[in-house]
Amino acid sequence: MKIDAVITWVDGDDPRHKAKREKYGDSKMASRDDVAGITRFRSVGEILYCVASLNRFAPWLNKIYIVTDEQDPQIDERIKELFGEGHIPMEIVDHKIIFEGYEEYLPTFNSISIESMTWRIPGLSEHYIEFNDDLILAAPTTPDDFFTEDGKVVCYGKRYGALDLFTAPLLGHHDCNSKLVTFRKMMYNAANILGKRNGLIRLYHTPKPLRRSVFEEFFAEHPEYLQNNIRHRFRNIEQYNIQVLQYIILYNKGLCQLRRAYSQLLYMNSMATDDYVSERLTQFSQQPNHKFGCFNSIDQMSEWGQRQTIDWIERRIGMQQMGTTNKTTAPKVSVIVAVYNAEAYLDKCMQSILSQTFTDFEVLLIDDGSSDSSGAMCDNYAKQDSRIRVIHQSNGGVARARQTGIDNARGEYSIHADPDDFMLPTQLEHLYLKATQHNADMVICDFLKQRARYTKRSKQKPTKLVASWVIDDLLNGKLHGPLWNKLIRTSLYNKYQIKFVPGLNYCEDLLVCVKLLLNDIKVEYVNEALYNYNLVINNNSITRNYSREKLELRLTFLSHLFAAIPEGKHEKSKSNMATGVAYQCLQWGILTDKEYVEIFDKYKSLFKRSNFNIKRKAALMLSAKGHQSFARRFIKKKG
Repeated sequence: MKIDAVITWVDGDDPRHKAKREKYGDSKMASRDDVAGITRFRSVGEILYCVASLNRFAPWLNKIYIVTDEQDPQIDERIKELFGEGHIPMEIVDHKIIFEGYEEYLPTFNSISIESMTWRIPGLSEHYIEFNDDLILAAPTTPDDFFTEDGKVVCYGKRYGALDLFTAPLLGHHDCNSKLVTFRKMMYNAANILGKRNGLIRLYHTPKPLRRSVFEEFFAEHPEYLQNNIRHRFRNIEQYNIQVLQYIILYNKGLCQLRRAYSQLLYMNSMATDDYVSERLTQFSQQPNHKFGCFNSIDQMSEWGQRQTIDWIERRIGMQQMGTTNKTTAPKVSVIVAVYNAEAYLDKCMQSILSQTFTDFEVLLIDDGSSDSSGAMCDNYAKQDSRIRVIHQSNGGVARARQTGIDNARGEYSIHADPDDFMLPTQLEHLYLKATQHNADMVICDFLKQRARYTKRSKQKPTKLVASWVIDDLLNGKLHGPLWNKLIRTSLYNKYQIKFVPGLNYCEDLLVCVKLLLNDIKVEYVNEALYNYNLVINNNSITRNYSREKLELRLTFLSHLFAAIPEGKHEKSKSNMATGVAYQCLQWGILTDKEYVEIFDKYKSLFKRSNFNIKRKAALMLSAKGHQSFARRFIKKKG
């Protein structure tokens, strides 16, 4: 079966088109917003996304016709850039061609009139699909999504019977009695033409599969209905929806199959506030299999809303991966992965990154002197995806590897991922959307703790979205310090001269977080668990396996932390952190009494100010005075 696509399009900002509208726009009807509101004519490039989506998700189409009024969207080169010479053939069809014999009704600024004539395109296939330029395909489709094998036209709508139509006026149903020129009013008018006994097919904002011969036969028998519908240069309350007309005819012949629209439709209305845009785009990302998208009046959104919506559309279609983004243009996000002997689990991590719904990112794989096949695996990834860069360096520890990543990151924002963990599919999308919506410097999300027998969500909502409060939450253990659940504005590292401490390979990320937050950066939070932290692999926690070596790491971290925090700031939190280190050391008993005094004597004042109970504080004070053995017996029962 040969199937064509027809797209109606206009650039209302074209001076010539404006001049035409002004010449004919002095009628009473033309002055109404519901008839000739400027948003009906404006274009923000939607036609490119519509055509690109057809090539991406319906490559089986025979031809694409773009119907317009002495205009050219000039997208040919972009489409060739994306899809090469094998893209679906395109042809621009002028209004004069489809209105041949009816030239007195031109120029027209009425989409209802134009759609009434598209079936007259020369060479148009019997089976065709009609699109508005604000429609896209959002997932792979087949011809069966539009025309069944047994010859039925697929209609994404809902049928109302004769009784519904007869009772609607009596009940004061606004759709049928409306004095406004609305989409629903046009549908009621179509039902009235065919007689209410035949019912009504209510349509939604989806592509419209149609059969050319149905219109040819109907208008050959009823030419007056065609002429009455096209004589209005601007929308008119007397007009009817021509697609509804066909669907009612076919349904009553058993040749129309109804399907639920909203099970396939991603719809954003024209009254989209920034909050609404953010909410809807998040919802859309959670519906990867929905096949249609309608983005009504993008021009009415704020600049931020327009940018986010177009970015989302490009990601959904995969345009950024196919090369629409200039390769010299910096990506929006840099994902940094410090790799060391990770051959057993690196594939899962990389798969999770490359499967993100957000695609405008780069991946920096920092091979930190791996002795297994990890380095070769990294090089292989880079060969398969141009967004991946690999840096090989001698082993220097995770802090040095992370710093190498930051030094080479080109993204507006950056985030880290550990090779033994994985990202959830929407992590980058949700974090970046929140960051740009609120112009945030750091966005935090929840994460999953994966254990051998179960996985548990770890809530990471700060007490307050204020940098100083977030610091206290981090130091007191309410929040975790890793960088894999935090999207951070990359420029801040240079702006505040913040670097990872070489050789500090314990809590190096927490230290960097605190240093950033000390500059009163703007913080936001996403209430979603978007990262999976693998505790099965990371089973060497200090609390489970304490040692002198790890004690040294913790003490080194404390020294850097206390040096970074100005005197008199976050004293309570510093007290709690120092007390926690000392108490764990006491529990594990890895120091002699003399060693304990030497190390922790300077922390005695902090022990007193901590949140620990009196029994534990007393034990710590005894230990700091050389009575560690007694102190351990003192806390043995309750610990």
